[in-house]
Amino acid sequence: MSFHSLRFKKLDTGVSYHNPDHLTFNHVKLTDPAIKVMTDLKHVQAITVSPTTRIDDALKIMIDKGVRMLFVIDFNHQIVGLVTTNDIYGEKPVQISGSSKILRNEISVKDLMIPVDKIDVLEIKDVSDARVGDIMETLESVSRRHVLVVDHQGEGNKTTMRGIFSMSKIEKHLGLTNVAV
Repeated sequence: MSFHSLRFKKLDTGVSYHNPDHLTFNHVKLTDPAIKVMTDLKHVQAITVSPTTRIDDALKIMIDKGVRMLFVIDFNHQIVGLVTTNDIYGEKPVQISGSSKILRNEISVKDLMIPVDKIDVLEIKDVSDARVGDIMETLESVSRRHVLVVDHQGEGNKTTMRGIFSMSKIEKHLGLTNVAV
């Protein structure tokens, strides 16, 4: 078998670029496999912050990345909590500022994050048999916009964060909203 060199071309001006496929929203039905609407962390980079990140900086990251939830991780890259736009825009910063006499711009993620021991998750083995409607029902039954999915792998069957279901993303896939990503 012989190989040949490919011919180079100069890049034209005005060239754009492809966006990752996960930003496109293929329509699904409620009866489709739930896995179709899960953000799979095997294929999409998790967005993280440190517990010492100021909440306004965390909010900027969310806006820049187009997400409404961040994993809060320690120096060993272990999840210690979650922070959402609801946490930042809600009453927590007002309460913290009032009771601690600190300014809003001094509040850190650790002050209002949901700690790891308060986070409910689903198992990938359960999700693999679920339908999109099952996930929506699950989220609605607990009045939440996100649910995390864990997997068990490697030596000792170590628990790892596998994915995220977001009600906003599901609604986009179902065609229930036309909000831009």
